[in-house]
Amino acid sequence: MGVSRQLLFSERAIIHRLCSAAGRPWQQRRWRGADANVPPTGAQAAAATAMASDGGSGAAASLANSAAASTTPGGGGYATYPLERAVDAVAERTQFGAEALSLVGGNVGEERRLREQTRLAEDVRRMVREGLPRHCRLDVRDIAWVSPDLCFVGVGIETNFAGFRYAMSRNLFQARRVAAVRDIFDRSAERRATLDRVFKVVSDDVTAMLAEVQEPPRARLVNEYVAPFTFVHSTRSNQHREAPMSEGQEGAADHLTANDPTGPAARTALPQSDSDGMTEAATSLSEDSHAMAVPHMGGYTLSLHDVDFVEYLHDIGLRIVPINTEQEMRALTAATIPVQQSTNHLLMVAPTAFEPNLYAAQDNAFMRRPEQVLGDTAAAITAAADDSQHTIETIRRRVLDEYAQLFLQMTRHVGARVHLFTHDKYHDAPDSVFPNNWFSTHTDLEVGECTLVLYPMKSPNRRKERRPEFISRLHSFRRYTHVYDMTREENSKTPRYLEGTGSLVLDRVNRTAYVAISERSDPNLARTWARVVGYDLITFRATDVRNRPIYHTNVMMCIGTRVAIVCAESIEDARERDRVLDRLRSTGHEVVNISREQMCRFCGNALEVESRYGRPVMAMSTGAFHAFTPEQHSVLSAHLDDIAHADIRTIEAVGGGGVRCSVAELM
Repeated sequence: MGVSRQLLFSERAIIHRLCSAAGRPWQQRRWRGADANVPPTGAQAAAATAMASDGGSGAAASLANSAAASTTPGGGGYATYPLERAVDAVAERTQFGAEALSLVGGNVGEERRLREQTRLAEDVRRMVREGLPRHCRLDVRDIAWVSPDLCFVGVGIETNFAGFRYAMSRNLFQARRVAAVRDIFDRSAERRATLDRVFKVVSDDVTAMLAEVQEPPRARLVNEYVAPFTFVHSTRSNQHREAPMSEGQEGAADHLTANDPTGPAARTALPQSDSDGMTEAATSLSEDSHAMAVPHMGGYTLSLHDVDFVEYLHDIGLRIVPINTEQEMRALTAATIPVQQSTNHLLMVAPTAFEPNLYAAQDNAFMRRPEQVLGDTAAAITAAADDSQHTIETIRRRVLDEYAQLFLQMTRHVGARVHLFTHDKYHDAPDSVFPNNWFSTHTDLEVGECTLVLYPMKSPNRRKERRPEFISRLHSFRRYTHVYDMTREENSKTPRYLEGTGSLVLDRVNRTAYVAISERSDPNLARTWARVVGYDLITFRATDVRNRPIYHTNVMMCIGTRVAIVCAESIEDARERDRVLDRLRSTGHEVVNISREQMCRFCGNALEVESRYGRPVMAMSTGAFHAFTPEQHSVLSAHLDDIAHADIRTIEAVGGGGVRCSVAELM
């Protein structure tokens, strides 16, 4: 009990520091998705079991993840929590794993979507043929059915709110959630009159959206309606018969027949036909303004309102492909979806128990001693009786301040969805701030099926970063149907290592992996990885100014969608250097060639991520940002929507890794 209380007070101080560094209350976007408590199966369960022996005890859920997984009452797309409420969420430790960001994968529902769209078209034609009530407009081009869980409906010009309410009262859409996409800021009848002209569901987890409607003044807003029941798809003869009503809406049925001239008895009688019932409902809805204020929605209740459409899509885990023209959007199909080089969904681990890692320092030449980093303050610290502990605490305070700024850059500047974890001293994993080394994720478009890869790590204490709660969180997404576990290599007679996207710099679009051979990047193990996931592999040797092997490939090169950063001079073998540069250029990348000095300032340790609008943004440290020349900045800017940077000099100096090392992608 005493240990738990001590850890809790430590976490309270940490979240205070993270929040106060931002100068405002803790803010967290709503996360929705699959139930994290569903146990993994098959290979997933095997991987989780294998990791349990290496991970920490899992006794303490991570502080920011606890707050992040908290649900909020229906209303807007954001919930702003006061600081004390966030701390309370940590204290309770009950929110971890309760709700996970939905990251569905594949395209198993394409046939079902086509079938439902056909049904909807027939039903709308039938309703129009039978005669829509006065003031009601309904157009099937405004309907985009995704799954039994979700249907999008454009509400604006061709489908007005009266028509939408009428369709809802008849349960036309046959989905548990109906998202009304409202074009209240954009009423271009000629160009964007219906939803299908600005938005398209391409596959189970991919949508396309016209870039011109993603931002104000043409941005769409979403109202989400949720049914308290599960739909059972029945035959068309009875699927519109009676709409169940949620609690509090029982009086709506009486109101629908309140103006019926046949008298009070008609108010309790069922309509003689479906057409009669639709006429009664829509006549009342369209003529009585008071009824519009308290809508009858066939049992649906309003769960979210006035949420930005782009935010909503991210929250439910749908990828957005920005499209420039309507013709391009119509041409985009499940077979032509581009493989994504970067993603908007990220995993980060706050350095809440950060300290120098002596194991890692053996072959990481980028690391410096804490005393060197502290500079003038080291003299005062030396005078203290427990000098070492004071040094670590001073370093940790600096690191947390820096990390708070990095987190804000990723969430607010970039608009990324970040799963934030923490770690504690008892985890004995001081380098947890660098999560990209122990796992990577891959989409079905990239490697054939949605895959989670677990990697063998050289440092014994870095293996402890694969904590059971992390593995459980990844499994809870219900996305990664295949797990490739390479960690057994750590315990073989001749151990071999391949440290994730530190060792492997990936060109996901062209399925090419670049590996600088080192103690942490075994070439034969890399070839095995490439054969399993279907990648081409390019290996080479890279060294620093003292001719020491570069420990990780991702400190000397970075690959974006259309631009690559490479320290070519670190590859001394001319044939290997030419091979790397030729492949990058042949795959359509403009190369920014950096020097070894720039590499030491972490110019190569950058990462392209997707902005909230699906556009490429390069994330890097402030030191790296200022180390690029004006000409290099011009090249980067030509291929990027923006550059986000944060000053993490202490993390770089003491930890030996930069921004790219601090971020793991959830593809």
